This record gives sequence, structure tokens and C-alpha cells, in this order.
Amino acid sequence: ALAAQVDEFVSTGLELEDGHLYVASVTACNAARLCVAGESDAVLVDSTRPSVGVFAVETDSVADLNRGVGSMTWINDAVRTESRLDLAWLGFDDPHSGIDSYIVAVGSDYVKTDLRSETRVDDDDDADATIQRAIVVTTRRLFPNEKIVVTIWAVNGV
Repeated sequence: ALAAQVDEFVSTGLELEDGHLYVASVTACNAARLCVAGESDAVLVDSTRPSVGVFAVETDSVADLNRGVGSMTWINDAVRTESRLDLAWLGFDDPHSGIDSYIVAVGSDYVKTDLRSETRVDDDDDADATIQRAIVVTTRRLFPNEKIVVTIWAVNGV
């Protein structure tokens, strides 16, 4: 029981497990013993980060698993002043809450996003063998032998 003036309470020492849903229930009663109850939305506990994936690049050193992996290609748009990158990646995983989406960015150097700002790409649950694909449009045309940095972050389901 808590005093009537309490509008916030912190419980410590709880042993919450990753991958489990928890709900907080509260019952408030007045001096006449008239009570009202409520509960929070379910909260999923996930203290782990997603595992890091890799780009899915077709090379002679990769086993042919007939997954349809692209060549991580790009093409300049014939009409507009932009390029389209065909990206493929795999291996991102989160055992407790799964992968909800990815954030993709493209820059002319590390940490830069001058060629494509951070863009959300939904997880393709139907992707064959967890290979994800996205077409990303850059802010300008790319040139042969130009260095670009593609960054992908996995966002878990919490």
C-alpha cells in the first residue's frame, strides 16, 4: 500500500527475462473503499542488440544457393539526375524481438549521408533465406570508380 500522495513508483530488483511480455497493473482505492483498476500496455523486454548482418554480394567465392542474390549494382537514371542502387543484405537477427525494419543511408564517405539520407526499409518477412533487398535512389548521379559508403542498421521489434 502506498500513501495517497504518491503519483510515481519505481520498483527495483525485478528479474525480467528477455523475450517476455510484462504488464503493470494498478488498483487505486479511496477511503470509502471504492476502487478502480487499470493496466499498462504489454512491454516486451529485450536488452540484446540485433546481430550484425552483411551485404549479399554475388562472387565466385560464395556458394551457389540459388537465392537470387544480386550483384549490388547501380544504374544512372536516363532522364533524372540520380542513380538507383540495388542493395541486398542478410544475417541481421534479433532472437527476442525480431527485426522490424532497416535504416539505409548512402554517403560519399563514412558517417556522411549526402547521397541518400537515412531511409526506413521494412523487413521483408517473406524474403528467401532472410535476404533483404531494396532499391535506393541517390540525390545525384554516381560515377564509375566513385567511392560510396552504404550503411545499414537493423531496428529490432522493441
